[in-house]
Amino acid sequence: MSTQPTRRDPWRWSALFLWCLFFLLGLWPELSFGALRTAGYVFSQNAIINSHHFITWCLTGFIVHFVYHRCVDTAMPPVEALGKSMQLGIVAFVAFVDMPLAQIPEIRAALDRTILSGMVLVKLLAWLYLFTLLIRYCWHQKPEIIAHSLSGLALTTPTQPKGSAAKERTGDGVTAAHSDYRPPVREQAD
Repeated sequence: MSTQPTRRDPWRWSALFLWCLFFLLGLWPELSFGALRTAGYVFSQNAIINSHHFITWCLTGFIVHFVYHRCVDTAMPPVEALGKSMQLGIVAFVAFVDMPLAQIPEIRAALDRTILSGMVLVKLLAWLYLFTLLIRYCWHQKPEIIAHSLSGLALTTPTQPKGSAAKERTGDGVTAAHSDYRPPVREQAD
């Protein structure tokens, strides 16, 4: 039995640090945006961007781009990789969208306060899921970790039932189930 020597990657820890920084910025984008603008002595009238939503959209776009390329690295077909990146992009948008925490105590209706508190909880759970997913990826350096995330929402074709493990790869990266698929033919009425 041959064992592969462990590879030392000097960029792993710096990439992990950057991911942590991005996720901290995205946890509460309005506070991060204000803090960065204050730290840079940028006044509103001189700023090119005056919205904290820029952080949300940029981080979501970066996650979508990153997930797509990690899925393609695992020989996943591009359409499935795009689907996986869109799924995790929605989770990223929920994780990075700003929630008005300061207004929760000011809401008088208990139902509205409960709904907003539930939304904050969902945001935190999405953020925690993505954060642990990317920490696991940075630690193990395996793109399969990202490609197999959210496996319960896997995209399937009509000829390939959900949960079927019989996938054969062809030379061009398309699964055999995808290459054999033919859409149903509609019969035309006379």
